[in-house]
Amino acid sequence: MTHPLTVWCLSPKPCGDGAGHRISVPDRLFIHHAPEDPLGDPAAHDLSERMHRYQELRKELEAELHEVLATNERLTNHLRNVDRTLPADSEDLAQFLENDEVLEALEARSRDRLEELRTAIARIDAGDYDRCAACGSGIEEGRLEVLPTTTLCVACAGGGN
Repeated sequence: MTHPLTVWCLSPKPCGDGAGHRISVPDRLFIHHAPEDPLGDPAAHDLSERMHRYQELRKELEAELHEVLATNERLTNHLRNVDRTLPADSEDLAQFLENDEVLEALEARSRDRLEELRTAIARIDAGDYDRCAACGSGIEEGRLEVLPTTTLCVACAGGGN
């Protein structure tokens, strides 16, 4: 299985425009170090480790995405009465509709979560997962660990921008 990924060239030799190059990579990514650098570039190693962590996180986010999709489908079917019948009694119907309000709130929350998950996966694929969507600075690793779908750094999330 391959995933699109933006890879930043770390070669000391110029490779053109210096931009990231979009390629498809297998689930396992191997970094080849240039022969003139037998120990490997520490920055390349850090980048490789971060990319590996983000690919593992991507798998976790995709798993959650599938779970939320299934939950959302069940909620939607329930609200459309696909799997239930409306009660004939007016009091039972009132309770039934009251319960639907809770289900509608749950469905709305699951739609929001789907959007968060899709955005995080797209940001990993684009190579800007750890960049703040508002100011472009780096998002702190600890923040990403606690809130893996965040798009903002601490300063921007706190209203600093």
